Amino acid sequence: MKRIMVTHDGSFHADEVFSTVILQELYPEYEIVRTRDQKIIDSGFLVYDIGGIYNPQQNRFDHHMKDGPKRENNHPYSSFGLIWKFYGQRYLAAIGIETQEERNFIWKYLDEEFITWVDQEDCNGAKDKSLTINKIVAGFNPNWDESNELVQNQQFQAATNFARGILGQQIHRQQGIFKASQFISEAYEASKIIYWF
Repeated sequence: MKRIMVTHDGSFHADEVFSTVILQELYPEYEIVRTRDQKIIDSGFLVYDIGGIYNPQQNRFDHHMKDGPKRENNHPYSSFGLIWKFYGQRYLAAIGIETQEERNFIWKYLDEEFITWVDQEDCNGAKDKSLTINKIVAGFNPNWDESNELVQNQQFQAATNFARGILGQQIHRQQGIFKASQFISEAYEASKIIYWF
């Protein structure tokens, strides 16, 4: 029996696309299956953005329920926020972020300045007509007159590749900012040393 991780088929959104980036890095031996077949969903090692269950201990990460999971500020999670919450640190380690201090710095920045906004738009809709990352990712969906399962899956993979680049570049940028802050902190501490001759 093949090992699978499951998300929904049909039109895709930024939350499950970015979640896929993280999960493919951590579990490359698992196939991503896009479906609404309940038997297949039940058989998944990990299920996200579908299934009606939020239970991290069972690897179930849906957020569409009436009383779906919320952040401490009461804003709802999307699947991206949930996957980042439970797998973001492991993902950063897997891609080579070596120290816990640097991982904490990057994880917190991305959660607060990027992922929470993906969550909010996914759960509450866009507040204006600006072209957000959610809309850009949704733009990878095939047009109504060219959509079939094969094209849908091809475009989902194209969107995932795009999202991988976006996430990777944001992480790379924060690595630079972290290193600069460390350099400044060390220079400041060194400047307080008094030399006696």
